[in-house]
Parts: sequence; structure tokens; C-alpha cells
Amino acid sequence: MPKKNLFGAANLAALGVRQPDLAERLQRTVKSPDLKLISAKNNQPTLLKKSISLHSRHDPEAEGRAFSETPPVKAALRENRLPVVFGLGLGYHVRPLTDLFPQVLVYEPDPAVIKTAMEEFDWTGILPGLTIMTKDDQLPSWLGPEAVLLIHRPTERIEPVECARLQAALAGLGVNPKQLNTETALKIMVVTPISGGSLPVAHHTVKALEGLGHQVVESDLSHLGPYYRAYREASASSHRRETLGDRLLSLAGEYVMFLAETEKPDLLLALAQAPLTPLILARIRALGVRTAFWFVEDYRLRNYFRQVAPSYDFFFHIQDQALERELSRLGVRFFSRLPLAADPDIFKPIRDQDAPAEYRADLSFMGAGYPNRRKVFSRLLDYDFKIWGNGWDSSGPLGVCLQENGRRVDTAETVLIYNAGKINLNLHSSVFSSKLDPEGAFVNPRTFEIASCGAFQLVDRRPSLDQLFDLSEELAVFHSAAELRDLIDFYLTRPELRREMAEKARTRVLAEHTYRHRMETLAAAVKAEGL
Repeated sequence: MPKKNLFGAANLAALGVRQPDLAERLQRTVKSPDLKLISAKNNQPTLLKKSISLHSRHDPEAEGRAFSETPPVKAALRENRLPVVFGLGLGYHVRPLTDLFPQVLVYEPDPAVIKTAMEEFDWTGILPGLTIMTKDDQLPSWLGPEAVLLIHRPTERIEPVECARLQAALAGLGVNPKQLNTETALKIMVVTPISGGSLPVAHHTVKALEGLGHQVVESDLSHLGPYYRAYREASASSHRRETLGDRLLSLAGEYVMFLAETEKPDLLLALAQAPLTPLILARIRALGVRTAFWFVEDYRLRNYFRQVAPSYDFFFHIQDQALERELSRLGVRFFSRLPLAADPDIFKPIRDQDAPAEYRADLSFMGAGYPNRRKVFSRLLDYDFKIWGNGWDSSGPLGVCLQENGRRVDTAETVLIYNAGKINLNLHSSVFSSKLDPEGAFVNPRTFEIASCGAFQLVDRRPSLDQLFDLSEELAVFHSAAELRDLIDFYLTRPELRREMAEKARTRVLAEHTYRHRMETLAAAVKAEGL
């Protein structure tokens, strides 16, 4: 990381030539306790504000370049528009814009952020083409309707009121901040599975895409669920069941094909377990429809991906390089990691007094009774421990903890459970280990959903978890069943610490880990590939 204030004096002197008032204000600006400089994985400096990362924690410079290649920026270049950027951060996304546009205006509400950026990098060469505004500044008189607003999303999440204020001021000049977004909207057909854990993910995906302004055609195949379950549970011969199952899946594929022919989407996005065969996908792609797959399952357990992955134009997944090596071997054209997320409109905090007493407990767990969970949780019987969900043995040792004989729990009730427990246990399911699964290189939706509720959780260590959350301040992590007991005892006696960490984890989810964020990433990726 560059030596602190290495560039500050020279930058402020150069800034004083064009914006003397701002330079003088920055001279008087004191360090903010809300700001924290850390090193990204590639050792470049990155900035946290209120625990929200303003830039990538891996390669902030590459992320900044990607911002300058987004469709709104390309449209602004084509139309010779003047970019007005909301949010400066350390400027990783701003500096590339100064190579593309003769003038760039940046609105950064916090002077301390500007001063930090001036101390960390040399701005003297680009300041002549850059105008920086801060809180309470008026838009310059030379700004007109040719301007276009480009929003730095992390800054917007921290300063939503200021972003709205800037949008209103630009609207007064005749600037429509949303017009470039609508120009780049896609028509996306989302194909759900018939049933299973990825079905709610598909519904969250539809909602997020619609919220981003895309036209969504939902191919909801969950209506076939009762027929699918009936044939699988029938007492007929296995051959007879397989024949009927093949016909049912063929019917689902033909329906998707018909919908694609009728709607002519720009992109077909299928979720894991969507019943699309390579033959159906080839026919759909022959229509000129690009296809994407979001594989939100463990590839070690669900190996059907090998048959379908090469048939998609885009393959998004939740795991690590081991899966990507396999995808490369299979000849998959495009693949990228896209973690799971939460819907904060559903998973949200509930006031303590509104959480029903029957859900309250020192320890809570909501989920299925996988063997590794039974093994680990059997050591916790001396706590006030409530287990919700199906797949548990009510006659075994954990029967005393199991609530209502292990009935299924819907989403609304899950939110109550997460909010009512002092400590939510989050042990990822595994059929590969009797305890923790150190090779499980994905993060389950429960991690994001508990955090989105503003609830506290103890989660088992996952290889990619530290890329998503700050494990020193946002999540409490255990590495073994023995350590779990020690951490339970530690956090049960520290309610304020639990509350503080839970609030920070929720802030992180709202800033980086909603389905809206995931769909922004997905749409940007397919557009960057020429869609």
C-alpha cells in the first residue's frame, strides 16, 4: 500500500488551480472514523466506509476498468455525453473514465473520502479534466442536459439520500438518469426447476431482474411438481417410472422451446435442475437465443452438470477452481463464479418483541437433518437448543431439541426463527464428512439470509467465506466441533457483540450480496460478451 499522504500535498496544490475552495476545504478535513484503508488480495489499497468495501478486495484496479466498460459508459461515449459520477472512493473507476472523456464530473458526498483518495494516488495529471463536487455544492452552471449519471453502487448504498438528491438536481436540468439503463435492458426468459432448493432462487432471480428494468418471461415449471412427485413415488416398476419420467421431462422441454419461439428472448437463463436437455438447448440456440445456466448446487454431489454445461453459452456457478478445471476440460465456452445471495425484502430484521416466544432459544438451527449435522449437534444437548426442519430422527438423541416433530418450515417462519434465536447455527450440509466439510467450496443461502435478517450466526469455515464477509467483524466462524462449544459459550455472554456483528453482516449483505447484485453481475457479463 502506498505510503500515507505521499501524494496529498502535490494533489491539493494542483486541485487548488481549478478548484481553490475545494482544496481549502480538504486542507481542513480531518480523518473520519468511518473510513478504513486495507490491502486487497493483490496488495492494492482499498477503502472501507462503515465496513462497506468501496472497491474489490481482490483486484480493485480491474474492477475499476470493468466499470468503464459497462453498457452505460459505452452508450455515453457513443452519444458524446458528459459523465457525472456519483461516488469517488479511491477513484479506481474514475481514472479510466478520464482517458475516455475530455471532462468528467464526480460528486462525492464525503470530503474525507476525497482527501483519502488524494493522499493515496497521484491525481495531478488528470485533475485538469476532472471536476469534483462534494456535499452542499451546487451543480456547475455549465452542466446541461447532455450529462448522464453513472452511479458507483457501493457509494449509493452508503449515501442513498445524497444519490437521490443528485438525481433530482440533474432531473431539473433535463437529465434522465435512467434512460441509458432502459436502452440496455434485456428480454430474459428464466426457466425454473420443477422442484428443489433452486426453485426459490429462481423466484428471487426473476424479482431481481425485473427490479433492474429487464423484461422477464418466467417459464415456471413448478406446476409440474405434483406430477413429478407422483411418478417418483409410484409403486410401478422402475422401467415404467423411468419411461413416464422421460416423457414428463420431454414435455417440460418442449414447453420451454415453444415459449422461446413465441417470446424470442435475448437470453434464456436456466436455474439448476431445469429440465433442459442438450437437444432442446441446441434447438433454442438455433433460434439465435443466447443461453445461460446458474448452477447453485455442489458439483461433487450433482454431476449432471457434465452433460448440460457444454450446451450453454454462459455457465455461472457457486464453487471454486476445481469445478472450473472440470468445466474447462468439458469445453465450456464461458464460466464464472456467482455466489448465492439474499432477498432483503423477505429476510429482514424483526423487533425482539415481535418474535414469538415459541421460536426463542439460545441456539437455533433451521434446516434438514444431514448426518454431519446430527453428529455435531448431538454434542450440544445441554444448551437451550431448538431444531427446526425435516429429515431428523425424532426418536434419537436430538429428538428433545426437534420442534413439532420435524415438520417442514416455510420462508415466513424461517425469518421468525432466524430473528428469535440468540445464536443461529449454520453448519453446511455434507454427505462427504461426518462433521465439517473443509472441501465444501461454496457458501449456502442460509449464510446470506441470516445476515440479511440482522441476526447472529456461527458458521463453519468455508474456503471462500472470507471473500464475501469480514470474518473478524461480521461473522463468527468455527473450524471444528470442539471449537463450536467454546464459541457458543463466548458469544452467549456477549449480547452487545452479537448485535454489533449481526448489524455489520446485514450491512454487508445490503451492500454486496443481494440477488439484485448477482443479476447485475450476470447481465454485465453476458453484455460484455456481445449480447
